[in-house]
Amino acid sequence: MMDIYEVGKWDRLKDLYIPSISSYIHSGMAAAMGLNLKIIIAAEVLSQPKISMGTSFQIERVNLNTAGVFAWSLITILLAAMLERGLKLLQKN
Repeated sequence: MMDIYEVGKWDRLKDLYIPSISSYIHSGMAAAMGLNLKIIIAAEVLSQPKISMGTSFQIERVNLNTAGVFAWSLITILLAAMLERGLKLLQKN
């Protein structure tokens, strides 16, 4: 249809292509954000900076403190949920 009505390239991009791929971009951003949080915490476990979630998680794990490990896991899950909620709020605007 756009060829028949000779719609310009910019209008074609703005009105057809970007809206059709936006849902894929948003879902990819949500998946990447969750994965990045896990990777950051795993990197902190390996690198052991002085103050970080990964270091605290590792200390609790080494000391066999199950409650501490669950607490840090819960904090990580809640942080991921808050970040995902924030991303959904940004997507609505």
